[in-house]
Amino acid sequence: MKIKNNIIICILLGLIWQGLAQDKPLTKKQMYADFDELITILRDCNPQLPVRKAVTNIDQLTMAKSLRTNIDTINDRESFFSLLSQVLNCMYDIHAKKTNDYGDYDNLKNIDTAILIYRKNNAKRPVYQPFVTLIGNPIYVNGEYFLGGLYQFIDIEKNDTLRLFYSKILAYNNIPYKKYIQETLNEYPSEGIRWNIQSKEYYHIFPTIPYSGILTVEDNKKVINLDLNRKYGINISQSDTIIKLNIPNKDRAINETIFYSDIDSVLFIGLNSMYDPKKEIAKKIKEIGKDKPIDKIIIDVRGNNGGSDFVWHSILKAIVADSLLYNPILAFKNTKRVKKLYNYPNAFYDIKKLEIRKFDWLPEETFLVTNFKPDYILPDSNSLKYKGKIYILQNEEVYSAAHSLASYASHIKQLVSVGEPSGLLAGFGLNPALFQLKYSKFTFRLETAIDVSNVIKVEDVYQNIPEIIVKIPTEKKLEYEQDWHYNRHCKEYLYNYDFLFQKVLDMK
Repeated sequence: MKIKNNIIICILLGLIWQGLAQDKPLTKKQMYADFDELITILRDCNPQLPVRKAVTNIDQLTMAKSLRTNIDTINDRESFFSLLSQVLNCMYDIHAKKTNDYGDYDNLKNIDTAILIYRKNNAKRPVYQPFVTLIGNPIYVNGEYFLGGLYQFIDIEKNDTLRLFYSKILAYNNIPYKKYIQETLNEYPSEGIRWNIQSKEYYHIFPTIPYSGILTVEDNKKVINLDLNRKYGINISQSDTIIKLNIPNKDRAINETIFYSDIDSVLFIGLNSMYDPKKEIAKKIKEIGKDKPIDKIIIDVRGNNGGSDFVWHSILKAIVADSLLYNPILAFKNTKRVKKLYNYPNAFYDIKKLEIRKFDWLPEETFLVTNFKPDYILPDSNSLKYKGKIYILQNEEVYSAAHSLASYASHIKQLVSVGEPSGLLAGFGLNPALFQLKYSKFTFRLETAIDVSNVIKVEDVYQNIPEIIVKIPTEKKLEYEQDWHYNRHCKEYLYNYDFLFQKVLDMK
């Protein structure tokens, strides 16, 4: 009887806990209060905002505040959360995101973890929506946009098929397409938003095209006006009749490609992510490079979606002969909210010990700046003992920890970043901090640090310009994008088709 009673008590406690964890209806007053709290958190904790405003002359916080009036027409939690996600999207930062996840490294004081568990376990499946945008994303190449594949528009009434292969997009509804993207920038995911420091304009690396209106393209030097209101039958593929027979297709299960070429004594390390749970990458590097005459090492992080900085630390330890100085300088907004946020046992550092500083490049702001003792990346005892140049290949799709490696190259003479500016506000950082709003329990992450290492002017905070910029011809860059389904890390592809890799081979 006692066991039976205990089971009943456990069931009742579980039901009570589940009831407490469930989302409750929100009043308009609570919605407004949470919206205002979110804006305050962004103002107090996001050090990127004043930097971006100084560089781009766009006030993103004001842009976010303007969304407040949308609450007038919102009556449900899901729509409210969508609005708050739009606010985060206005940050143009890949780390500013809604989340239901948390970890031991987070400050969980005042965070309702039960509601996060409940939401993860009761996530709604996305409702099917009819296509409102054209399938596939345009590709941005050197200031122009191209259709992202081979399109066949089938006009059933006329029994006719229009074939467009990576055609240049000229306009949408008679608006130059680049201008149209800039005017609708906030409608696309922030992961693809980039700032071109040279031309001083925003662009997007994977926007969308509405499945309506008039799309004007140039195909084989012929201008075509495509009426998308006709609702064509559409086939799309990424490949054309020209096939690279000697190149294997991409294997998504392979994270790293490491090989030695005795043609020119090059050790190549291609990384799809900074993810190495079994700690095998460094071991492979040492096995493949052992006792080889190495004139050049190339680490390719183009398209790398990030992971852990410890992965590239271990890679460098496996390669170099001498210690590498590792002393990034991070800055936080000097606010009470930031000090409170990092006042917990597992915090990265004692926030009270950081220096309060102003910088000439942003004199109206006051920051809390790290003053860590210099650290070093020490070579493994069985490292390759390599003393030559290590080239880091980067492009517009290098993220997070992978971008940290590319940015780190500017700190170390032995490392040289090569390629194209990413357009991101990058550099070193911490794990994005966890926040939760009072009434809705809307939970999100936000990057609270900027990398101010070696910064002389405010544009330097972006930390995304490679040391050697390589202007890739449009046709070669477009070919690289078209070849996404091939293994672009294999030796055959790199030596025969990869423009950037070939440029680095010629560097002394």
